[in-house]
Amino acid sequence: RMGADSVLGHLEANAGIPRAYDATTETRLVALKATTETYHDILEDHQEVGIAFVSFLAEIVTELRIKAAMADAG
Repeated sequence: RMGADSVLGHLEANAGIPRAYDATTETRLVALKATTETYHDILEDHQEVGIAFVSFLAEIVTELRIKAAMADAG
């Protein structure tokens, strides 16, 4: 479940692959649909977006590594 200011599909956009899931809403929303090229242009023009994206990726990878370590520990 996602909330206000959530971004969906940016991992796929960076990888240049289509989303492998559907999204539905429970309430009205405002959405922006952009191509991979447009997303990359935004990253080039707005460094803060790129920095936030890298931080987000680091958080995801760290959480996955912690979960994997906990699973391995039993």
